[in-house]
Amino acid sequence: MLPIQSDPTPAAWPNGWNPPSSLDTKLFKNFASYLHHRAALEILPSLNISKLDLANERQSMQRYADRAQRMQFLTADDEQIDGVIVWALPADGKEENYTKQNWILYLNGNGETYEDNLAFLNWYAKETGCNLISFNYRGVGESSGYPNCFKDLVIDADAVFQHLERHGVASNRILIHARSLGGAVGVALRALHEDGPICNERSLSSWGAVEVCLSGKISGSLFNLYLQAMGWNIQPLEDWEKIQGYKWVIVSPTDEVIDFKKASFYAGLRRAYGLSEKELEEQIPVIKLPPFYSELNGNRPEGHNIPLNSKVINDVWKEHKRMIQKAFKGE
Repeated sequence: MLPIQSDPTPAAWPNGWNPPSSLDTKLFKNFASYLHHRAALEILPSLNISKLDLANERQSMQRYADRAQRMQFLTADDEQIDGVIVWALPADGKEENYTKQNWILYLNGNGETYEDNLAFLNWYAKETGCNLISFNYRGVGESSGYPNCFKDLVIDADAVFQHLERHGVASNRILIHARSLGGAVGVALRALHEDGPICNERSLSSWGAVEVCLSGKISGSLFNLYLQAMGWNIQPLEDWEKIQGYKWVIVSPTDEVIDFKKASFYAGLRRAYGLSEKELEEQIPVIKLPPFYSELNGNRPEGHNIPLNSKVINDVWKEHKRMIQKAFKGE
């Protein structure tokens, strides 16, 4: 098992954000605690992933022992976040190595862990020449605590971001690659550090839109009201406008999880700007996956979970890689 390196410096609270009030703390000692717990599980099913399974997956880090480094980060509210760095080149984590290459902060989807993605992160680092850093949200795997609201996930991501800044990495040298639910987290994070690049991959316009598509208008809307009351008001479009760095979107027209026309971040941008697909794509770089249908599942659409290193979407990867190069050139 690889040794764990901990960053003992707690992250600062983001500007304008404050610790939860005493009332919030008391609520979690009664029935509201159960309601918050259930809401978190709906949003973040990776909370249910077995720690033993993840420990077994971490054994694969031995294959990348010359470049993979397990890390722990301390959040502003004193939670310990478990993560990993995959260096683009063999490195020992010394201070000077942090500033040799650009960085990609990869934010997981709601059912993912960094352990699931180790092989992909290793490949990603080799292909781009960038250092990769990723982590598990609080309550997932070995990350301590439990998410009480959407902001908790952003605080986790910000702790990792601040770790890089403390080691001399400028914000504009950190690409936030934010996938699925991580797309909403990433947009909120990048709005706090607005001068750098972001890739929003196969993400959502709002959690309410996803619920309506999955459960119907009435049931989905009512359930979303419950989630919002529990602190899970996930609407990233407003924060997108604050971002000054290079930004682009990856979307799948046959996404089986986040409906392309009704719930995708891409669809949300179209509605917000009142633009056609062609007009939007003239303003914001958009990479579209080709349509995919599962022959094994009644020819149903699929596209949400096809990895970027899959050979069937090699052209998508090439375009994404070109965007990364443009982002770090400051175009």
